[in-house]
Amino acid sequence: MEVNFGTVTGTPKPLSLKTANAVYVGQIILGDGSSNRAYIKRISPEKIAIEYAIAEMTNQCGLSSPKPVITNWHGDVVFASVDANTPSLFSLAKMGDEQTILRAINNTETINKVASFDEVISNPDRNQQNILIKGDGDVILIDHECALSSEKDRPTNKNQFIELLKGKIHPSDQFNKHRAFKEIEKHVADFECISTSDVANLLHSVSILNHEQRNLFIEYIDFRVANLTQLLKQQMGITSQIGLNFSA
Repeated sequence: MEVNFGTVTGTPKPLSLKTANAVYVGQIILGDGSSNRAYIKRISPEKIAIEYAIAEMTNQCGLSSPKPVITNWHGDVVFASVDANTPSLFSLAKMGDEQTILRAINNTETINKVASFDEVISNPDRNQQNILIKGDGDVILIDHECALSSEKDRPTNKNQFIELLKGKIHPSDQFNKHRAFKEIEKHVADFECISTSDVANLLHSVSILNHEQRNLFIEYIDFRVANLTQLLKQQMGITSQIGLNFSA
């Protein structure tokens, strides 16, 4: 595993959509000499580390995120994400492409896995602009800078996909909460393959993370992976045990 480095070329243009931080669209040259269209963000070194690390982890666990790039822009270090050439849920809704949106929504395995993964990384910002949808309904996850938002032992303040799943269930319906939880819980083992230390050590080796930040990152993610079942139960609002087997 190596860090992806790049250099901005030409004059990137500001993104027309309103975003929390300044985002530009332009060309970057990667280490292999290839030129790529990319989204470029001027954010703090800590946010660059989070964006890069979470993108790598997303791909490690079988979900998709565009290639992250640590990029030089006139001497400043910025974060870039190679353009996936795929529309966001927000864009598809504006275009009225209901079929593609429905293919994604009906892809329950992926929806449940994203819900579980966003709890691992404590991401409260999975809004319509931060999820790209391919024509077959598969998804690509972007914009991870708000991850690591909660205390390591606390549920994410607002896990958007779990909120979506809970919205279909009456608050007092513990039976169907358990059913939904069991479907999400199936993906807990998917995140045991994440090489948290490899990603953190990689960023530490190029001075994106210092020694303390590296250790805190590893501790945070490893704790949440190890305690994911309990965090998901809290998110789903499960308050009782139901002695039924939902695996059938």
